[in-house]
Amino acid sequence: MSIYIKLKDNNIEFINFQPFDERHGLGKTREELLLDGIFVDQLPQPELFEGKISIIKYGDIGLYYEYIDEPITLDTKVQNIMDKQSTAQEKYAATDKSSVLLINLKKLKMAQLDEACNMAIVNGFKHVIGTTEYLFSCSLSAQSNFTGTDLLFKDGFITQAEWSAVDVATNVVERVILNQTDFNTVKLKVFQHINSNISKFRNTLQTQVEAAVTVAEVDAVKW
Repeated sequence: MSIYIKLKDNNIEFINFQPFDERHGLGKTREELLLDGIFVDQLPQPELFEGKISIIKYGDIGLYYEYIDEPITLDTKVQNIMDKQSTAQEKYAATDKSSVLLINLKKLKMAQLDEACNMAIVNGFKHVIGTTEYLFSCSLSAQSNFTGTDLLFKDGFITQAEWSAVDVATNVVERVILNQTDFNTVKLKVFQHINSNISKFRNTLQTQVEAAVTVAEVDAVKW
């Protein structure tokens, strides 16, 4: 597989994975393309760091990645402000159960359970690779990395991925090498982990809250 990288003043202008394809190619010969760029068989694999994005660069050492902080979007700013406010758990705990209306307590309980569900998902899942049990993060950035890495495997651009996970026995963060088979098992575990927590919230606990007819019954519903 020939991947073409167009260079301009030693900066990468664009990358084309099918430079000679009739539909998606660049309409030039290899010799013509080499006047303004280079060909590689595959791209180097970036490391995955939470809160960072990787930018591929070209220099004297060839292709490499530069890692920068994820840009702070408006949504992130709003979320940061919200994080400084009371959590749903704190709001529920501070509610006077002796005077609150049942309908309002149900809303507070649903928010509490929703927060607990998200926390359970983000806290990750345990999975065995080889003979070692690891704890894998399932934060939003980790979920995004799972999706992106899955596409790279499917398109044949990588044959293995290096992943950060915690060795459950030692509680030490390690860089784990995942081949296609290993990654597929982790990918399935991601789906099962997210789906089981959402199912617990929506199909079980939400139903219990909706069916409750007293404050005590609502308060008895726990994550």
